[in-house]
Amino acid sequence: MKKIVILGNSGSGKSTLTKKLADLLNMPYLHLDTIVWKHNWTENEYHEIENKIKDFIGQSEWICDGNFLNKVPERFSLCDTFIFLDIPSYKCYFRVIKRYFKYKNKPRESRSIYCNEKLSLDYLKWVKKGFKKQSRPRILEMLKTTDKKVIILKNKKEIKNFLISLSSGF
Repeated sequence: MKKIVILGNSGSGKSTLTKKLADLLNMPYLHLDTIVWKHNWTENEYHEIENKIKDFIGQSEWICDGNFLNKVPERFSLCDTFIFLDIPSYKCYFRVIKRYFKYKNKPRESRSIYCNEKLSLDYLKWVKKGFKKQSRPRILEMLKTTDKKVIILKNKKEIKNFLISLSSGF
């Protein structure tokens, strides 16, 4: 595993897993939210996003988290491993609410410092139902047809065991 893409719903633990993997494997990482969003959750220009992602994935090793399935698909073709956090939407929903109160007026490493934590009805609907109906099927189809290594983790215990298996391999 030298080039890893981590996918999953909001609140699934992508950023947390990315940071833990990066520390464990001593690899650079990129949270896509930090470059996709600028001030107040407005999206950066596509060419800016594209250039930053392409620069990052030009390295020999990396971990990149975030779905954004239509942005810079080269990261999917260049990676050697996909990790999909297929966490139940109700868990993601409650994690998003918990995260909101934890980081309400504080910066969070995995997003732009110019974006306050948000919790809107539309966002909660997306986490609870939208991801499962729209993004999840697209991700599963992509993973089914890839020749890359695919790791699907469905709960906290599987994530913990995955990290333990990696750390015992050193």
